[in-house]
Amino acid sequence: MQKFTKIEVSWMAVEFEKMAKEHEQQSKETSDREFAKMHQLRSEQYTDISRRLRLALKEGDKRIEIK
Repeated sequence: MQKFTKIEVSWMAVEFEKMAKEHEQQSKETSDREFAKMHQLRSEQYTDISRRLRLALKEGDKRIEIK
């Protein structure tokens, strides 16, 4: 079993948010519509991961399920 501290989970949430912003920016900069859609989707996914990690921290969850 792997263990992470609350600070480490917080860092992960921050990094996912940074990656989401980068993909959002790339989706606006590319002229290729398919790449723009891919970057937008990845941005949404990273934003959601960050949100769920922050929620787990806020609610004091001790376990995070990996499916």
